[in-house]
Amino acid sequence: MLGDDPNAFSHLGSSSTSPAADIPKASTLQGLIEALDPVQGWEYEPEQSVDMRKARAHVGEGPYRIDAHVLSAFYVGAINEWGMEQPRVLVLSTTAYYRVKVEGGSVSVVRVPLEKLTRLEATRGTLRVTAMEPLSDAAAGRWLSSATAVSRVAASLFEEVRTGVKPPPDTSEFESTREYRPYAQLLPAEAIAALGAALSKATELANGVEEARGRAGFKWPKVEGLENLHVPTAASSAAR
Repeated sequence: MLGDDPNAFSHLGSSSTSPAADIPKASTLQGLIEALDPVQGWEYEPEQSVDMRKARAHVGEGPYRIDAHVLSAFYVGAINEWGMEQPRVLVLSTTAYYRVKVEGGSVSVVRVPLEKLTRLEATRGTLRVTAMEPLSDAAAGRWLSSATAVSRVAASLFEEVRTGVKPPPDTSEFESTREYRPYAQLLPAEAIAALGAALSKATELANGVEEARGRAGFKWPKVEGLENLHVPTAASSAAR
């Protein structure tokens, strides 16, 4: 959790502002927390820092506190399916990432469990995150008219439902690709690489926890496209 310092996000916590090379090396939760420490020193506009504090407090101390330990927060521009960019705070925990909208005294949250992540792709300007999300958080009509949805329903009717071999697919979720543009005041490539690495590593560790408990594991995505960002990563550091 954040301390009481209202300027916590304005202080540099490390000589390196890009932990992208250290995050993939973490093998434990504590190691990830330490690798994410420099993120706490990223600089933002004062009003953005205030919104980040509100978002972290809402997730870490609010209705989600039972199933989550907050690891870090990132102020981003979230690009929706219509190409509109909207300010959001991404809060990363050990179980999910939260897309938080802070508007004055109002805070609204969409929770995306880490096991629902299917793809992470770094571009020169954004991080693309593909995940299964609740249908209620999408443009339902657009999803239901998509080829993916139609093919799933058709397959269900003609192969699963009709024969009774399998139950119908869960249509309460849809696969969404969202793009996030980090607003931190450092090189965009560094922020994108670090955000992607954080999501990937947190998901990998969450999978390890499930397997250690004797439960079925899940696939976790590595970050694609890092080679195009030209920032130090664990792989490039090892190569040198």
